[in-house]
Amino acid sequence: MDESGSDGAKPLTGTPLKASGTSSIAIKRYGTDTLIARRRNVSFHLFRGLTPMLLLREEVNVEDEVPWKGEGWANISVDITAKVVGADGSADAVRYRIHEIGEDPILYGALYAISMEGCCDSQDGHVIYSVETGKRLMYTTGSTPVGALERLDAPGTHDRRRWAGVFAVNSAYDLDVFAKDFKDKLAVVTYATDQAPLMRVVLTRPQPSHMAVPSFDRLEVRHKATASGADAGVTLHVQFYDDVFADIPVVNDALDVAHATGSDGVKALKAPLEGKL
Repeated sequence: MDESGSDGAKPLTGTPLKASGTSSIAIKRYGTDTLIARRRNVSFHLFRGLTPMLLLREEVNVEDEVPWKGEGWANISVDITAKVVGADGSADAVRYRIHEIGEDPILYGALYAISMEGCCDSQDGHVIYSVETGKRLMYTTGSTPVGALERLDAPGTHDRRRWAGVFAVNSAYDLDVFAKDFKDKLAVVTYATDQAPLMRVVLTRPQPSHMAVPSFDRLEVRHKATASGADAGVTLHVQFYDDVFADIPVVNDALDVAHATGSDGVKALKAPLEGKL
């Protein structure tokens, strides 16, 4: 920075970036005493973690369901359009578009999360996207989008930041993740970078038909240490209720399924990155 306080950056020569959107609310009337709201919220975000920057246009649509059809929503959706901010300050080139069922989107660093409230006894579910690439990274279960999401470092990698997330059976979005037959499935654990998923592991356990699947509790990153206190590795601890758990080591930037352990009957199986499980 020079004596004038300038950092030496040249002023933009192109047309200054301008973006606008209209938020709205409408009330529908059914009968004499039933009012249903429909909301449309538009907002913009600048993601500065990249060169060039990205401009995100976010549109959230929520329409309540009429009471006689039950609780919930007639429509909930989130639409994201990401445009590249050029060196001249313009933002015309579209990098990606996202359309997802859900609400309450949030930016969490390099991640973008969309949520859906669980119905009845099911847990809340969330879908996590990469802000940089627009790719779906994983689904998670928890009271918040990052409730079952943990950051960890991968030794020896160029981009050290990694994410681990857990999505459990009987959560919102489970029909998008699992095939209709949930038999013996507990959850899926996903290991990802900021840009893309790297690996998925399914946790299974024989489940008597007369018993409910244990609900997901928490995900912990546990560090092992040698006798001298040096770091000896990382293990993902996936805890369910009813004392059900799984421990998956992270070795060579991957989930080490071969050495995973857990409570009685719990198994960890490598799963494909795409498709229902």
